[in-house]
Amino acid sequence: MISKLKCGLLTACLGLVLGLSLVSGQAPTYGVPIPPPAPVPVPTPTPAPAPAFAPATAHPNPTQSTDPDYVLQPNDFIQIVVFQEDDLTTTTRLSANGNIVLPLIGSVQVGGLTVADATTLIQKKYHDGYLKDPKIALTMVEYAARRFSVLGEVQHPGDFEMPQQEAVSILNAIALAGGFTDAANSSAVSVRRNVQGKEQMFTIDAKQMAKESTHTPFNIEPGDVITVAVASKRFFSVLGEVQKPGSYEMQEETPVSILNAIAEAGGFLADGDARAVKVQRVTGNNEQVLTIDVKEMAKESSHTPFNIEPGDVITVTVATQRLFSVLGQVQKPGSFPMQEETPVTILDAIAEAGGYTNIANPAKVNVRRKGAGAEQIFTINAKQMAKDSTQQPFYIQPGDVITVSETIF
Repeated sequence: MISKLKCGLLTACLGLVLGLSLVSGQAPTYGVPIPPPAPVPVPTPTPAPAPAFAPATAHPNPTQSTDPDYVLQPNDFIQIVVFQEDDLTTTTRLSANGNIVLPLIGSVQVGGLTVADATTLIQKKYHDGYLKDPKIALTMVEYAARRFSVLGEVQHPGDFEMPQQEAVSILNAIALAGGFTDAANSSAVSVRRNVQGKEQMFTIDAKQMAKESTHTPFNIEPGDVITVAVASKRFFSVLGEVQKPGSYEMQEETPVSILNAIAEAGGFLADGDARAVKVQRVTGNNEQVLTIDVKEMAKESSHTPFNIEPGDVITVTVATQRLFSVLGQVQKPGSFPMQEETPVTILDAIAEAGGYTNIANPAKVNVRRKGAGAEQIFTINAKQMAKDSTQQPFYIQPGDVITVSETIF
């Protein structure tokens, strides 16, 4: 009985020891030493990788990617940042007149200004009565469609889009429209442009510009309207003693000399005075009447041509009759015409009058000639002149009066 009690008591004591060991977290040693538990390694924290790019600042430089010289156009979409004034930052589109509306300062005309000039203008407006030292940045959000129009005498009139940030000259613009028609006036191409709400007109000599490669180009701006008009008709007139009097059209590229003009009118009539062709010309408010010796000009190929201008009136008058008279002792006394190209000697003149009468004195033929305000009398021995073929002939001039005297017995 006592043995059983001892046994039970021993068992109870062992159970108590085991329980206390479990509570303390240590296994019972039962007389055998137990090594302390191995320490659990604590992992060293790995630093986070650096970001691929630096975080954006509150207000990046907005003009970094905007050309400060870009000219703002209607319908451009822009952003205006006022540093340290977030409630004033505005994103807006330019109106058709180039205006924007901003907090505090209201409507501002920026169309037609460069980005740099518009920025300065906005900064000034905020400085005048609102902010002490405003810092303004203007940046492009979206460019408006850049278009221009070409109308009138071109092959394909219409609207055309301009490449962004590329200049388009007036010659480029007309080429995009297919070039001029045959009726186009390329010397006076008009360009209508809206500048800060005001309309301006330019007249460009595209023809001259195309000829001169060194000529400063005229660049087109968005919204420009180019108009090519019909060329004014270029006419000259030929009147008077020609075969086909009337008005004749001049071609743009072809100069017309006075010889060409008269040939166009069919040439002179038989009594046309080619030595004194009149050209009436109006230059500005001045009118000139020029006298041209077309006959002499036609003879000399080296002669500088006289070119006709649009509006010239050419008049060919009747040639003044070239007459001489033969009086006295001839068969047919009277006046006789002289041909332009044929010289007339005194012997020819007497023959034209039918020759001498029976009582004529050919040794004494008088020729009365009017000179510059004075009258001259020549006495010619026509009888001797007819006998001697080597004698110098005496030539008759228009207006001469020949008198054959009577023989004195």
